[in-house]
Amino acid sequence: MFTLLFLTFYIWLVVDLTFAYLIPAVRRRRVVKRDYRDLAYLQLTIFAAIFLLFYFAFFSYYSGIGEVRSPLLYWLGVPLTFLGEGFRVWAIVTLGKYFTPVVEIQEGHGLVVKGPYRFVRHPAYTGALFAVLGMSLLTGSILSLVSFLLVFVGFQRRIANEEKVLISKFGDEYTQKFGRKKRLIPLIW
Repeated sequence: MFTLLFLTFYIWLVVDLTFAYLIPAVRRRRVVKRDYRDLAYLQLTIFAAIFLLFYFAFFSYYSGIGEVRSPLLYWLGVPLTFLGEGFRVWAIVTLGKYFTPVVEIQEGHGLVVKGPYRFVRHPAYTGALFAVLGMSLLTGSILSLVSFLLVFVGFQRRIANEEKVLISKFGDEYTQKFGRKKRLIPLIW
């Protein structure tokens, strides 16, 4: 169980760091407006969620509290993690030069409405949430769902900040193109 969890986690980590941090750092553009307010909060939330994910995995395994032993969880967890990360990478690649870990408006910034942005307003976060949910299933601990909830709450704050910045830049254009689309889950929320 732990081998599969660690292997899945390390693959996810390398892919996410590459697409979400390394590539955007290389293709930086001139920034018109940058907002760091929620970056530290979001990063702290993600680190805490990863810590709790592994903590609860080991806690449940050794104590039996919250442990769920089911091969179905492993068979669901791995593909859910990689499908979620794949959706996230698709969103990042679709945004291209406009994707950065920091909320910012770049020179010549435009709204992207193709790719996964046809379905939801924040597909990179949708993908990340599904990846965390998949890893939570891989732990074999019902308690590790706390990690999923923690990341979900962290993303809510980030999404609110992003939308405020985008509306201040694009105004009615943003609300016309994205107003009816759900934030994270098509047709639901």
